Amino acid sequence: MPEISFKVETELLNRIASNPDCWWRWTDHAQVRMLERGHNAEDVLHALMFGQVVRVVVKEDVVFRVKGQNIDGEPIEVAAAVDERNVTIKVVTVI
Repeated sequence: MPEISFKVETELLNRIASNPDCWWRWTDHAQVRMLERGHNAEDVLHALMFGQVVRVVVKEDVVFRVKGQNIDGEPIEVAAAVDERNVTIKVVTVI
């Protein structure tokens, strides 16, 4: 079975995450998971700026599951919702 490509979603996410005017929101859950997994905000931002969307889940928000690397080149996965109109990313969790 071929792997689903989320090229459009990845380009949107990378563009918004790289925008210096992006407003970042962090759920309490994401902050706890970052600490548990030894990641910091820079790690998450790097993953969202350069990572690949591998899954899209529609709940309260449209959440992108992203595989990428932290600033040290180690694998990291992040779930984040992107609001293109308001140039906002809500980090939901770090996996």
